[in-house]
Amino acid sequence: MYKWVNNTISKVPQDDLNKRAAKYGDGFFETILASNQSIQHYDFHYDRIVKSFGYLYFDTLTLPGKDELKAWLLSFLPANDFNHHKISLHFQRDAIGQYAPSSNEVIFCAAATDIYPSRNNDTANYRIGIYAANRKFPNPIASIKSSNALIYVLAAAWKNMVGVEDALILNHDNHICEATSSNIFIIKDQKISTPPLRDAPVDGIMRRFIIETLASKNVIVIEKSITDKDVFEADEIFLTNTIQGIQSVTSFGDVIQYKNDYTEEIRRLLAMI
Repeated sequence: MYKWVNNTISKVPQDDLNKRAAKYGDGFFETILASNQSIQHYDFHYDRIVKSFGYLYFDTLTLPGKDELKAWLLSFLPANDFNHHKISLHFQRDAIGQYAPSSNEVIFCAAATDIYPSRNNDTANYRIGIYAANRKFPNPIASIKSSNALIYVLAAAWKNMVGVEDALILNHDNHICEATSSNIFIIKDQKISTPPLRDAPVDGIMRRFIIETLASKNVIVIEKSITDKDVFEADEIFLTNTIQGIQSVTSFGDVIQYKNDYTEEIRRLLAMI
């Protein structure tokens, strides 16, 4: 575990998996892609970290500066190694007490693992279904990667049980908000839409990159509520996250088939081929 003390990241004794994080989900995490000795979309990640600190009432004085945190994260990468790496960065409240914490100070840890991502995937079969047993409710912490991730665990367990590659998650209004670890984009008549943040998706890094980059190329992504009807009638669907990039969806279960022609055009516009 580490802490930001006197403008320096210092190692501190690691407690027993941090009891607050384990008992209450009192923290959040970022999943970051590093390649060619650089961190992809780092500014977006840092912005979301700052927002997460605010939503969780974390003491911002215990947040490393933008440049300091970046340098520290890069130190986890092997020297002269230009492979892809997934950096898992976890922030947790450093406190005792039960629900009411004794402090809002923060400790954090990171680990980097080698990955060989099949980014921009078009697998032969990538099926989705809708997980309906639990709902996600809109609130500020719905947009961050909270350590309290039980709905995603349950949705992922469900998709394994029914035999699909991913599960779509509903919000309290029965609108689609996201998938188990990805944001969702719908294409109909070459118009792209994605759920707005008010519908409770995570404020995804790749989601933001796609919306902003396409806008700069005069391609507008419409942020609107998405229903199961939109999913059933879509021409194409793709899912996005930092590690995966863009994942084309081939079907809803084994019933509705989707194309991926316009998704390929989007990849070219984003230089993600």
